[in-house]
Amino acid sequence: MKKEIFIRIGVFIISLLLASILAINVSTLGEERNHEFSFTNSTEGIYVIEELNIEYRYDKTKYEVVPFVTKPYAVIKGDKSKINLMKWGEEPQFYIELSGKPPGTYREEISYTGINKDLEVEFYPGIVDLRLMEQQTIRLTPSIELIGMDKVKENYIISVPELLKEEVLIRDIQDKLNQVGQVKGEIDVSKLTKTKEFEVSLSVYNRDGNLMPDINLLDKNIKVKVPVEKKVTIVKEEVIKKIVVVEAPKEPKVENPLPKQEGILSFVNIPENLDLTNTSSDLKWTGNVTIDVKGFKEGKYEMTVDDAGTKKTVKFVLKSNPPEENEDTDE
Repeated sequence: MKKEIFIRIGVFIISLLLASILAINVSTLGEERNHEFSFTNSTEGIYVIEELNIEYRYDKTKYEVVPFVTKPYAVIKGDKSKINLMKWGEEPQFYIELSGKPPGTYREEISYTGINKDLEVEFYPGIVDLRLMEQQTIRLTPSIELIGMDKVKENYIISVPELLKEEVLIRDIQDKLNQVGQVKGEIDVSKLTKTKEFEVSLSVYNRDGNLMPDINLLDKNIKVKVPVEKKVTIVKEEVIKKIVVVEAPKEPKVENPLPKQEGILSFVNIPENLDLTNTSSDLKWTGNVTIDVKGFKEGKYEMTVDDAGTKKTVKFVLKSNPPEENEDTDE
């Protein structure tokens, strides 16, 4: 009988020890192993929240916050039951209030909501060093890269893209703006056969050509028109002549041929008030060549004319006739 009582007492003690160990493990869920914390009594628990998501409260249209340290962590101490309620309830909120403050460097404490006031909250580090910086705006002309040009059909010509908005705005702190190299977008023209308007997504790259995804690009998309023209096949003048020229019949052979008469260069439709001075009298003409000067004004001219299939240059001058003197005399 006594032996059975001792066995029961031993089982009870072992169960009590196991329950205590389990309770300690649950209450310290989330504790960072690199940190050691001592218990002041058997009812106290510790909860560690690593890498706090801190909300910086300020005018985000004018400023930006740049912290000088990595994300701090919080250690929460107190009654185990209250810690467990907090862990399984809504997540607490951590923030730093900067509203109304001018640009500058600050050392601020972290505020919080959603934690029982009976619990003790410690932050590491306890003070956050940060800089509140004013945002600036710059304007840039985006560049458009046409990809797939090597796949465009041979009988089509892709012209330079036309930006329907020539400048885009970037608004951010000066440190970031100083790194900006270009704003660029891409258009695939490999299957383009007619002029088309595209909506192009833009990205910002730094001076080394690396993407800057966190910079505040206000105009993320722009419209771009890509002109396309169809090639026109041009037949050379020599080919046309070969097609249309009909070979003339050979003249019969004459034993005593008459001397061949030279052609004449003549001008027609000469304005009445102009006097033609021909500067091409030194040219010899195979056939008769007529130049129509209707509508020509006073001045020097140089024209290329066809003399029986041969191109010749004619230079001439149109001069105004001097006005005739009035022969009437006053009596």
